[in-house]
Amino acid sequence: VDSSAERGVVGYSERFLGKARHGYSGWLCKNGTTTRIGLTDAIHTRSDGYQSTTVFGFIDNRGTLIRGISTWYSTAFNDSGTTSWLSDGTNLRTLGLTDNEHTRIDGRQHNDARLVRQRGKLIAGTARRFEQGSADLGTSVWIDDQGVTSIIGLTDQIHTRADGMKNSSLGGLSESGIAWGSSDRFLGGTDQLGNDSWIFRNGTTTQIGLVAGDYRSSTGAQNSLIHDVNSLGQATGRSAQYMNHETTQGFDAWYYDGQTTQAIGLHDSNHTNAQGAQNHVVNVMANLSQGVQVAGRAERFVTGGGNSAWLFDGNQTIQLGLINSQHTALSGEQDSRINDHNSLGQWIGVSTNYSKVNPLLKGSTSWIYDTEIDQFTAFDFAFRPDDVGMSVIDLFDDSGLLLGHYTKYKIDNTRLGDWAFLYSRELGTMELGELIDGGLTSAGWQSLSKTIINMGAERLVGYGITQDMQSGQVVFVMDRVLARHQIPEPSLWPVVVGLLFATNQIRRRRHVM
Repeated sequence: VDSSAERGVVGYSERFLGKARHGYSGWLCKNGTTTRIGLTDAIHTRSDGYQSTTVFGFIDNRGTLIRGISTWYSTAFNDSGTTSWLSDGTNLRTLGLTDNEHTRIDGRQHNDARLVRQRGKLIAGTARRFEQGSADLGTSVWIDDQGVTSIIGLTDQIHTRADGMKNSSLGGLSESGIAWGSSDRFLGGTDQLGNDSWIFRNGTTTQIGLVAGDYRSSTGAQNSLIHDVNSLGQATGRSAQYMNHETTQGFDAWYYDGQTTQAIGLHDSNHTNAQGAQNHVVNVMANLSQGVQVAGRAERFVTGGGNSAWLFDGNQTIQLGLINSQHTALSGEQDSRINDHNSLGQWIGVSTNYSKVNPLLKGSTSWIYDTEIDQFTAFDFAFRPDDVGMSVIDLFDDSGLLLGHYTKYKIDNTRLGDWAFLYSRELGTMELGELIDGGLTSAGWQSLSKTIINMGAERLVGYGITQDMQSGQVVFVMDRVLARHQIPEPSLWPVVVGLLFATNQIRRRRHVM
């Protein structure tokens, strides 16, 4: 059920024939009157009277159009399919392709409206192909622009099988009217030879991705995958590398700027296999004020293996992460990855650190790279004697204030506890306790362990340990975070740590402004 006071309530109800279930009926209730919606003609009625309509709801929070599907039935083929439709409660419009190419010999069509944008003015979906015969000849992707439906995707001879099959899939549709997907390759033969990626923009379908040369097999196969597309029609993804072999040797990352496709990622000897290929994965494409940036990782093809993190800034690809001795295993393995970013162009990630005593022991070091000031900062505060350490980013947002915690260790490698830290362009990196006027000890604290809530520049909430506590933690509240003069205020309610309880009521301290 989907409801709105102005638009009414829509839903569907189960139908019965006696005690037997007999399908579903769609309906709209508005101003106290319930009206049945959906398709109930002969095509959409089974020989025993069974009918089934599913109502998905209003297409958005403001629109009045209702989207649904009704099932059609075929006695000749003893099967069923779906008809997609839009309705305003009075008028109903079917969606999709209804020409001969997409009509079966018994007159049935199978359309699936998958994506709706612009409050129903723009719709994309798929339709099964039959050419008025009985055989399934693939899938077409279509777009409905204010009632005008067109086939999109790659439909030339390269993407047509010898028997006429064409098979395309829909990847996405933006609010700006850009659609993307892929189409199977056949080269007019009988075997599928991979697939090609495409983007539809301003009425034109364009193939994108890396093609030909190292990206085409000895049999003519190609494979490209779109990872993301932005509102400007720029895209990123990866394409298979064949290096003149019949089978895939690797995957290269790429960026499409709206006109051309270029390879991105790491292509040096450390990230190139014996066949001359790479193995890239695209993690995210960010649309920033500085321009498009793409982050990913590349497999290492040197002793020990692992993965390297990389960032494409619109012009070049740079490797990110830590590769010093503490972050290199005895086997030679190195592993870094990018986890997130913000609108300021700051990227955070983590690199694995390794024990020099026990190869099975590992830790992780968090870091941040600021593209605007071209600065890389590692949060490598403390390590055990065997080089294992741990730092974790807990909170990170568009303000540029990063909050995390790291672990301190004793000389015998045992854990001493966690200490909270912060980072910003203005303050750099420091322990959170350094912001307390007079220091942690004079304020009655052993440590501030972790920040759990960032309420903006004015207040932080987290866990800490006071001087008189033997176990457990209390919640602290720190005001005026960026003022450099404040005292955390312990809360009056305890935090449970395991089965230990901190129950001492702590005297509230006045904030130093």
